Amino acid sequence: MCVCVCVCVYVFSSAKVYFAADTIFTRELDDGDISSIDAYFDTFPTIITRDQDVDIETAIQHFNKRVTNFVKRGSGYTLDHITKLVCHMVQYNPLASSSFVPTPPWIERKKCTVNICNVGNFECFKYSVLAALHPQSHHANRRSKYEQYADELNFDNLYFPIELSKIPQFERQNPLISINVISYDQESKSFIIAYLSPERTRKNKVILMLLQDESVFHYILVKNISRLIYGRTKSHVKNYVCLSCLRCFSSQRVLDDHSDLCLNFKSQQIQFPDPYDPRACTLSFRAHNTEHVHGFYLVADIEAFLVPNDDDVDDNASIIDTHQVSGFCVQRVTKYDEYQRAPFVYSGERPLEVFYEHVFKEAEAIGAILSRQTPMRPLTSDEQATHDAATVCANCKAQFTSTNPKCMHHDHVSGSYIFAACNSCNLALKPRTCRAHNNGAEAYGTLCRWSFIISPDMTRTLLSELFIANTPNTPK
Repeated sequence: MCVCVCVCVYVFSSAKVYFAADTIFTRELDDGDISSIDAYFDTFPTIITRDQDVDIETAIQHFNKRVTNFVKRGSGYTLDHITKLVCHMVQYNPLASSSFVPTPPWIERKKCTVNICNVGNFECFKYSVLAALHPQSHHANRRSKYEQYADELNFDNLYFPIELSKIPQFERQNPLISINVISYDQESKSFIIAYLSPERTRKNKVILMLLQDESVFHYILVKNISRLIYGRTKSHVKNYVCLSCLRCFSSQRVLDDHSDLCLNFKSQQIQFPDPYDPRACTLSFRAHNTEHVHGFYLVADIEAFLVPNDDDVDDNASIIDTHQVSGFCVQRVTKYDEYQRAPFVYSGERPLEVFYEHVFKEAEAIGAILSRQTPMRPLTSDEQATHDAATVCANCKAQFTSTNPKCMHHDHVSGSYIFAACNSCNLALKPRTCRAHNNGAEAYGTLCRWSFIISPDMTRTLLSELFIANTPNTPK
């Protein structure tokens, strides 16, 4: 096994390893017979590198703990023997520091970072933190400058290279230090937050940057965040940077006022539109598919009485009246004369239940109509002339091309021609559903009360499918 692990590390540089065991547990029954069962245990994955061997002792301790927990269940079974022990190994390329990566020239010129030369090991995270705690005026990038302070940091149960997901554990073990990590985009030369520490009041606040070169990651120290972000504003003096959104402020007071609100949310990045892309930097209406007439929709009116409320309430609320539904009217509206129906009016017992039943019955009937695939009827001479003259899609307003040609978009209910559409829109335009609309307190109060008292699941479905609205531009 040791040979296999060595070969794996030699080939992959780093790997994840865990052990799995098949075992047999036995116990003696009252009649003297022996009962046996199979049990399977595995360990947590651990990382091994060329500098860090597999921890066999920890794996054995974990196995023993799992076996002890199994025995404590009170079944009376005890471990008899291990039938199979397997060591699983897989290549590991974490989003973590790996080895030395040079600082990009455009960052190096800012004179705001310290890149510790750690060629040959994976401990750039440790040395970058030590560089923040013990600044050096000369040769700050030399690892030897910080060797004498290495014991100040607690890395128990942490393994190099340090992953971003392990930084919270490091902060718990080092209660005077908070770590914030940023990364950058080489093309746009912008920065993003990779890890934002929740510990904002600690004495030592360390800002690191994660560099990347192909599959290699490397931590460096950011000693002056103002210089790093310099260029995003027209100011030529020191800026005060929010570590959550990377916005710059003119004073510490303004930053503190901003941070009280900004740090209540997850880290974020302001991304501006591409000034060279007209669609990205110009605000314009593009939802042309919403301009088409609905083929079907339901109009409903719910009536209710105001009933005085006699229930006791707390001092912070005062309920005077409640709405008691008495009846309703539902009208199917459609441009297709053959599918028009008379209004459905109801007043009596269980008005809301009857309302729901009728709406779902209408939904089923309209769905059956929309599922038809009526072929397109021949075009009239005017329709043919309009179609031939069209040069842009009537839906997205894009020019027709050889890869996105002109199509005859038609109504699959009536078979009538609608307009000239590009192939993409012709395939994408489907019947549309709009949510329930109401203009009265009766409907609003009724639906809200129903949703919490009667049937939450039914109401959620109703609110998404209550008013069935369809454009007559079903995909051809």
